[in-house]
Amino acid sequence: MGSHRRHFIKQSAAAAVGLSIIPRHVMGKGFVAPSDRFNIGVIGTGAQSGGLIKRFSGIPGVRVIAGCDIHSKRLTNFLSL
Repeated sequence: MGSHRRHFIKQSAAAAVGLSIIPRHVMGKGFVAPSDRFNIGVIGTGAQSGGLIKRFSGIPGVRVIAGCDIHSKRLTNFLSL
């Protein structure tokens, strides 16, 4: 019984690895792989980080996805960007 389970697990693992390695051209033009993106979070959303956020947002493949600040007004301004 144990050998059947091991065989099943090996086959399942091999299939999962095979499916996870997909050439980029298969996904279509304009597809950006997650490993080719930079996701950025900002601590403190005041004036200085606002300029950085704008600069980072202008770089292809870079996304500002999170921000935190103890001042609710600054955080609200960040959410509206």
